[in-house]
Amino acid sequence: MQSKTSKRQLLLTLLLVGVEGAMLLTIGCATSGNLSTANIKVSESKKAISVAKESNAGAEKFAEFKKAEDKLLLAKAAIVDGEYLAATRLAEQATVDADYARIKSKAEKSKKEADQMLQDMLNMGQNADPISK
Repeated sequence: MQSKTSKRQLLLTLLLVGVEGAMLLTIGCATSGNLSTANIKVSESKKAISVAKESNAGAEKFAEFKKAEDKLLLAKAAIVDGEYLAATRLAEQATVDADYARIKSKAEKSKKEADQMLQDMLNMGQNADPISK
């Protein structure tokens, strides 16, 4: 029972990340390439990466986190080169990758907690004294 709930939670989480990513890409396609927009998106990306890092979704754990950091660096370089639209898109992608790593980390933690609770319940059942008649 716990396993089905955990799988459903993970699928729902992944679906929400996909929807968020699609929304960000749609917004990104509608924006014009200007410095102000690129700077805002880079700032949002930095925050998303920071939040992901705080949630224990660091680079050593999830490839998505490393991708987010790499895309943020590319976005900053694109700003320096005057490629504001590319910088905006890269920063948006970095935000999505960081959010995905954060959610993936949270889902992993939830699964471990559910597995531990199941194990605790099984242990309680084995240790229970039979009721005498």
